[in-house]
Amino acid sequence: RRFRIHVDVSMRQVVATEFVELVVTAIARHGLDPGNFVLEFEEHLLGRADALRSLRSLERRGILIAIDGFGRGPSSLTALRAVAADYLKLDGSFTQRVGEPDHDDALVRGTIQLAHGLGLDVIANWVSTDEQFARLGALGCDFAQGFRIGRPTAAADFGTSAVDRH
Repeated sequence: RRFRIHVDVSMRQVVATEFVELVVTAIARHGLDPGNFVLEFEEHLLGRADALRSLRSLERRGILIAIDGFGRGPSSLTALRAVAADYLKLDGSFTQRVGEPDHDDALVRGTIQLAHGLGLDVIANWVSTDEQFARLGALGCDFAQGFRIGRPTAAADFGTSAVDRH
């Protein structure tokens, strides 16, 4: 089954002059398809020209980009156009209470619709229950991460985990 590898990167990494070369070399060394490799970065990097140069360079090489933790910081909707991201990851503070009484799902639904309008797939963080998973699906969310999907697994055990058997 085809899957994508998601790797979180920090501002310090993204702005380092050798970052693009290191990523491209690592992908080639391990025989990965750049289209199966997703770099996740915090939305505040959208305001840094040096970070955007690195991310755009990686995009041109076919590496996918995810804006992580969207909604946690001082989001600028116009900043979403700064990099041609492939995914928008909703911060867990948005998603952990989805479907609970007195919780307004309109904000989550609106963010998902905005992302889809920009051509982005949406990943929800911190999805822990069947109820959250079902409600996020009903709101149009494309993917989910969290304990509902699977617990952290050592790389050596990944091939034998329950995720691999489905």
